[in-house]
Amino acid sequence: MVKNLTTIILPQWFLILKQHAEVSIAAKQKPLSLRMMPWDVATQWNSTFDMLEFTLLYRKLLDELTGIREMKLQSYELSEIEWMIAKKLSGVLKVCHFTYSQFVAQSFSRSSSRRPSFSQLKHQTSRRSSLLWTTLISTSRLVLSIRRISPQSGLPC
Repeated sequence: MVKNLTTIILPQWFLILKQHAEVSIAAKQKPLSLRMMPWDVATQWNSTFDMLEFTLLYRKLLDELTGIREMKLQSYELSEIEWMIAKKLSGVLKVCHFTYSQFVAQSFSRSSSRRPSFSQLKHQTSRRSSLLWTTLISTSRLVLSIRRISPQSGLPC
């Protein structure tokens, strides 16, 4: 875990975002919104996808932040191969994200805050498509193996 995240790193992150916004506006481009990186929560569906999408969108700014020597975040920098893996994994998770979102919309009322369990999801998808279930399990295993292999699989937010 990164120490001083909110007192040192977060203000620097927002400074980089504001500087980027000024440059984008001057170049008549739409700036990226001022926001923090989503957390990757193991118990929350699609949080890995949300984090990867954010990371890929804000790559240039994250590289800038991790490149500031005084921040001591060099160990969190991603190599080109890791960026490529993140992009490919995001593409796989996008399918799962869409499928899961559709499943939730069809299976549960909008007023319910309850999320389906793996067994409920498996039951529904096995009736509809065994290929979908295989994809979900394979993706879950891939994400878990990446987390075990590399403690630097995510950034400090």
